[in-house]
Amino acid sequence: MIARRCEVRLKPKMKSTVLAILDGTIKVVVLQEVHKWVYISYINPADNLAESGWILKKYLIKKEQ
Repeated sequence: MIARRCEVRLKPKMKSTVLAILDGTIKVVVLQEVHKWVYISYINPADNLAESGWILKKYLIKKEQ
């Protein structure tokens, strides 16, 4: 799950195209980590389709084990 509103980007760079803006209620699955970025998959609430993109790792809420 993400901690707060964040932008999902096409590539792991701040100047990359913004694909979507997610709020803090979206559950995500982390597919890959690259430095301070994570590649995620999530269900878009607008159309219930799976989408993916890059967000900064700091926006994730760590899952307790």
